[in-house]
Amino acid sequence: MEIGDLVLQNSEKYMLLLRSLYLQKGYQPYRMSKFEEYDLYAKNKGFLMSDNVITFTDTNGRLMALKPDVTLSIIKNSKDLPEVTQRVCYNENVYRVIKDTNSFKEIMQTGIECFGKVESEDIYQVIVLAAQSMQLITDDWILELANLDAVLWQRLQKESFAGNLRLTAKLDADLNYYNGTIMKGYINGIPSPVLSGGQYDPLMEKMHRRSRAIGFAVYINLLERVAGEQKDDGYLNVALPKGRLGDKVYGLFTGAGFGSPQYSENSRKLFFDNDEKRIRYFWVKPSDVSKYVERGAADIGVAGADILREYSPEVDELQDLHLGVCRMVVAGPRDFEDDSTKTLRIATKFTNIANKYYQSRGRNIDIIKLHGSIEIAPLLGLSDVIVDIVETGTTLKENNLRVLEEVMSISARLIANRSACKFKGEQIEALKNKLAELVEEKND
Repeated sequence: MEIGDLVLQNSEKYMLLLRSLYLQKGYQPYRMSKFEEYDLYAKNKGFLMSDNVITFTDTNGRLMALKPDVTLSIIKNSKDLPEVTQRVCYNENVYRVIKDTNSFKEIMQTGIECFGKVESEDIYQVIVLAAQSMQLITDDWILELANLDAVLWQRLQKESFAGNLRLTAKLDADLNYYNGTIMKGYINGIPSPVLSGGQYDPLMEKMHRRSRAIGFAVYINLLERVAGEQKDDGYLNVALPKGRLGDKVYGLFTGAGFGSPQYSENSRKLFFDNDEKRIRYFWVKPSDVSKYVERGAADIGVAGADILREYSPEVDELQDLHLGVCRMVVAGPRDFEDDSTKTLRIATKFTNIANKYYQSRGRNIDIIKLHGSIEIAPLLGLSDVIVDIVETGTTLKENNLRVLEEVMSISARLIANRSACKFKGEQIEALKNKLAELVEEKND
């Protein structure tokens, strides 16, 4: 009996197709337990995406963990054979904290590991297999490569999929983990990389292995969105922040020649297009712009530097637009004097920025997160100081507060979804260049 597409979910279908591909290429299936001794992750935290690991005590009293990483388990449980090339493939779940919700999620990965005697030809074949994996999933894909040997790149240019490869000087990856070729695979319409990997000899050294290693994983969960998604209509989707800043930003876009005839100041429409320039605008709350861009609902957007530093969204920051200029400061009562022997109490809604700022100074602090009327906190004795945005300083003066220190300068930044940069790069670059010319003219 054959199991068809009506029975299989999208993720299951791709998992089986990829497994079949890897088995055909000589990779041996590898199965492992959902659990590992926590000590493995405690000793190798630098190679994990997050320090957060789900732990429990087994019936023998050992501290165990649900796997947050596949590679560590494979290397730990395999023999160190530096003269033998070992090739394994796997379908495994890992358990990681998702940044948005700060909660754990079960993530299905399908991938390969090639370790032991790893030479140039082995690296080449792994890259080819990564490309074939992308090719198997969709026709609309890009595999980005960094730190690649020039000879291997020339060889790859002779492959049928060469048009889908991109060589870049830098990829967003942990260089403490990777030491050579790095790869990331993107699918049009999916905001995050669906494939990630590279050479990870530093991990082998950390685990006292004499072998070398390279591998990649495909994130099966993301592939649920491949089939049935609405086809891209070729428009560049732009998230604009509502309010005064948004009006200034839209004015800048209009001045650069990308305005929309559908726009009206008094309209309540959330969407308006420019069919000639193939660009679509929509209004969102300023603090949400980066989320729309990060998740791929918008290709580009404009967000304040305060939001970008506070939440660290996975977006590309393209340009400072020099709009909405203000400062993030530490402020307190006029007669305030800091006593370094006491814990400094700080009221703010920018908890991450405040934490990083005072950590860099080695100051012991107690952060109180508030969502509004920050200035009143030190006046009522809730905090010693505040960390907040100041534009003119009028509100501080009216409440008998003064600026004590400047944390950072703030302005509006043009940001882009990382996947959109691969598939709509020309459109984004053309708009960015026009905006840059206009910003330069206004600042001269």
